[in-house]
Amino acid sequence: MGTERISRGSVEESAEGLEEAMREMGMGHEEESSCHDSHTYGYRYTSPEERAETKFQRKATWEWLKKVGFKIFDGSSLTSISLPVKVFEPRSFLERLADNWAYIDYLRRAAEQTDPLERFKLIIAFVVSGLSKQTGQSKPFNPILGETYQATFEGGITVYCEQTSHHPPISRWEVRDSQGRFDYTGDGSWTAHIRANTAKGHQEGVNRLHFTADDAEVTWDLPAIHLKNVMWGERTLLYTGEMHFEDKKNGLSCELVFDPDAKTGGYFARMFKGKTCPDLLRGDIFQSKPEASGSTPGAKQKAGTVEGVWLSHLDIEKERVWDIRRAHSHKPTPVDDPLPTDCRFRQDLIALKNKDYEEAQMWKEKLEQKQREDEARRKRSVDSTTGSQRQRSSTSKRNSWKTLNCIHTPAQVNTEPIISE
Repeated sequence: MGTERISRGSVEESAEGLEEAMREMGMGHEEESSCHDSHTYGYRYTSPEERAETKFQRKATWEWLKKVGFKIFDGSSLTSISLPVKVFEPRSFLERLADNWAYIDYLRRAAEQTDPLERFKLIIAFVVSGLSKQTGQSKPFNPILGETYQATFEGGITVYCEQTSHHPPISRWEVRDSQGRFDYTGDGSWTAHIRANTAKGHQEGVNRLHFTADDAEVTWDLPAIHLKNVMWGERTLLYTGEMHFEDKKNGLSCELVFDPDAKTGGYFARMFKGKTCPDLLRGDIFQSKPEASGSTPGAKQKAGTVEGVWLSHLDIEKERVWDIRRAHSHKPTPVDDPLPTDCRFRQDLIALKNKDYEEAQMWKEKLEQKQREDEARRKRSVDSTTGSQRQRSSTSKRNSWKTLNCIHTPAQVNTEPIISE
């Protein structure tokens, strides 16, 4: 049965109907947990409130699919598809970014450490603990180019976020310590695809944490995320892949692997060894010893083992450094006098907060159209400038290198977003 016929409502308007339709297109059901303990297989949306939200989103998505068809399930990028407003939360991605930093106390403690290794451990705890705060099943709004978000954490730590690219979508941020002990910056480009009944996303980009005490910089990246059973079955969120941490100045590095036992041995080895737990993460901290210590220059020595479950705890050398039952998390407070480009002024977010879905959908589509028009204008401006530069370079080859350096990029063109009228 083709997608065209299905999209016109030839099956029952329900999750069961969608499952039937997708099976007929060769899209099977997701494989169930391979872990012996269901409590260590992803974050499950099982509370009454979460189940109600899941049902609400699926109904809205089904209505939308009948209009646009099923091509979305062939692995298409979700960042370039205009989804219905009912699957969104009334926040921008810039706001949601700060959820990762809920356990900000680890950064404060790290800034007080004089031992680079102990500081490194606290940073790993800060990053892993933040994963537990990214389990919301509603999608945040894509930021508009030039959109900003300003907030503060307790103790005067300031947060600045800005959308600096439309395609690909790139967000940048800076988190500053009020005492100037650290400066946390980074950039993230979010990619997301859906195939069959699973959505896969990844925030690509590097996180950089600079400490003024010794001028060291710790960097890390984030794992991929899988949301299983999007349209039927029990929704489950998993992290997959690896996370890499590095402090080049102090010779420290660590690779954390999710579901590490699944990567060792073949099928029969895993069958006899036991089933794996996808929420488990494990890795070793290594430290390079300087030449003066008598070791071979650049040689690495094991400095500790990291192991835990991203939903609950983290141990380093069998010492519990993070426990979700005891650690205190923080929420940032938006500043009282933000820039006019702050995401809180977006009309679609305001309408959605008031549960005016029709108004929110109208504003969402309007802002998306304005973004497309702005992007087209920027492209024409760049093409026009490039053409002028080429014409000048053809008459003055001697100065061609100066001409090329003057070509405007999209970032140099006026890109102020229109958030409200």
